[in-house]
Amino acid sequence: MKNQSPPKAFTIVELLVVISIIVLLISLLLPALQHARKQALVAKCLGQHKQLLTAWTVYAMQNNDEMVYAGNIVPGNINQNAAWVAIPHLADGTPLEQPDVDHESVLRGIRSGALYRYLEDDKIYRCAAARNEYTGPDATSFRSYKISGGLNGHFFPWRLFSDIAHPADKYVFVEAIESGWNNGNFRMSFPDYFGTFWLDPVKVFHQDRSVLSFADGHAQVRLWVDSRTLELTNDHTPSPDNLDLLYMQRHFPINRKIAPFAN
Repeated sequence: MKNQSPPKAFTIVELLVVISIIVLLISLLLPALQHARKQALVAKCLGQHKQLLTAWTVYAMQNNDEMVYAGNIVPGNINQNAAWVAIPHLADGTPLEQPDVDHESVLRGIRSGALYRYLEDDKIYRCAAARNEYTGPDATSFRSYKISGGLNGHFFPWRLFSDIAHPADKYVFVEAIESGWNNGNFRMSFPDYFGTFWLDPVKVFHQDRSVLSFADGHAQVRLWVDSRTLELTNDHTPSPDNLDLLYMQRHFPINRKIAPFAN
């Protein structure tokens, strides 16, 4: 019987070739995986918008066509059941202002809002692509969505759902966030009112895009085309001739009957 020779081992050159092939495959696959992850986050955000829209619509249906109040609850000034979110507060209901606001008090504000009983999930109020500083245990800007101030908010609003002119053209929920705790309604400037600047900044969580949802029930991804929009960090940021700002002005659901400057 012949002695069997030991199996031949890989040479250094062969190992380097195999490693090079693996590295090449990873470099080819990684961008695709990253793209797929970003698309998954966009899809999740679209789904959250749809859930918020459903809650917003059902509320109006169950309350004689009156939309939920788009701002935060102001103690002593508005019925707590009428606002979509509450201001941050202690467990006994005591309202808080900066610098006393903390993460848990913000969550109490979400759970005390009129839409929470339809959703019962804090995470629906925050875009899945929001950066960690907005989601950690010390974050006071957990919620990353606002309702247009023209929809029963602070800004020349419509009160009744059925009165909204061209609902497929008017956005409801906007991706927007602030330092400190996040206010409930999204405000918009107009050339003849405040000027050509962002009264409230949009937040760009999806590379160069944000998700908007509209009063007819659909949600869509909006591509921002002006680099100044991508760099927004503060409100009252001047931005003349910004096509993104013009788009948001045109689709803001303002009640023209009480705001004749909007044309």
